Amino acid sequence: MVPNTFCSSIVLLLSGMIGVASCFSGIGNNNCVLKTSSTRLHGIAEWRDLPSALDDVNDDYGTSMARRVPVLCLPPDQLVLQGEKKYFQFTTKHQLRLFQKALDCNHGVFALGILIDTDDIENDVVMSKLQLMEIQEYRNMNLDIDFGVFCQAQAVGRASLLSLVEDENNGKSDVSNDEPLMAICEERADHQETHFSLQDANEIAKDVLQQMSKLSNEEASQHMASSEKYYFAAPLHEKEDEDAEENDNDEETRKDRFAQVYLDALESDSSGYLVSKEDQQSPAPPLSWKEIKAISWAAFSSSSMVSEDETMRIHAFDQDRTIDRLKLASYWLSDIVKEVQESNSAI
Repeated sequence: MVPNTFCSSIVLLLSGMIGVASCFSGIGNNNCVLKTSSTRLHGIAEWRDLPSALDDVNDDYGTSMARRVPVLCLPPDQLVLQGEKKYFQFTTKHQLRLFQKALDCNHGVFALGILIDTDDIENDVVMSKLQLMEIQEYRNMNLDIDFGVFCQAQAVGRASLLSLVEDENNGKSDVSNDEPLMAICEERADHQETHFSLQDANEIAKDVLQQMSKLSNEEASQHMASSEKYYFAAPLHEKEDEDAEENDNDEETRKDRFAQVYLDALESDSSGYLVSKEDQQSPAPPLSWKEIKAISWAAFSSSSMVSEDETMRIHAFDQDRTIDRLKLASYWLSDIVKEVQESNSAI
C-alpha cells in the first residue's frame, strides 16, 4: 500500500478517477497561433504520415519510418524530456528558417539535438538520439524592434539520428548559409518489457511515488526551517515584506511540479502499448504501462532547477526500457532523500 495522501491521490489520478483537461492560454492577443484541431491528427501524428525520407537519399537504412526534420542543437543542460514544455525565442536567420520549415514541411515538428562536446564548437557531436518537439503556439514579436518569434513547444517523442543531410549548396551539414541543420531520423519508442511483468512495474512505480513524496516533504521542511531562521534574524521591515510575499504567492512544491509534468507526459504520449499474455491473465494492477512510463519521465522533471540534474536526465533520456528508467529514478530519488535528510538534521 502507498503510505501517504500524496501517493494515494496519484494512484487515483493514474487510475483515471480524476479527469484531465489540457488547454493552453495565449501568449498574447496579436499574431498568436493556437492549435485548433479537435482530434490527434495534427503535429506528430501528421508528421508520421509524411513520405519516407529514404526516397531522397542513397543510403538504405532498412526502414520505411525515416523522416526529415530540422534540428536545433542545444547544450546538455537544456535537454527536454517527454511531456515537458519549453519556450524558445528564434532570432537568427537559421533559427527562423528552422521554425518556418517546421511549420511548412513538418506539421510543426522539429528536433532538439544535444551536443556531446560543447567545449569546441567546431567539433561538436550530436547525440544519436533526438528529442522530437511539437510547436503548440507562437507569436511574432515586432514592436518597433524585431524580437523574432516566441514559440512554445512540447516534447512528444524521441527519434534515432540516422544521418545529417548535406546541404545542396555547399555539400556540408552546417548552418553557414542560414539554412537549419537537417537530419534523417526514425522515431523510436521504449522497447516492450520481457523480463518484468506489469505487476512488477507497478511496485517499482509505487516506490518512486513514495520517494517523491518523502523528498517533497523533506524539502518543504528544509524550506520552512530556513525561512524561520531568516525571519527571526531579519529586521522588522524585512519580516513585513516577507509576510506580504508569502500571502501573495503559494510555494510550489516538488509534488506539484511532479504531478503537472506527469499529466503533460501522459497527454503527449501517443505511442501504442502491447500487453503480454502473462499480464492479460493476471488481475489488472492499478497502473497501466502508459501511466508507468509517464511516472518514469516525470520523476526527472520535478526539480525547480532541472538543469542541475543534467547528468541524470541525460541517462534517463538514453534509456530504451521504461523499467530501467523507473529503477534509475527510484535509486536516484532515494539518494537525494538521504542527502536532504542529512542536511535537515544539521540545521
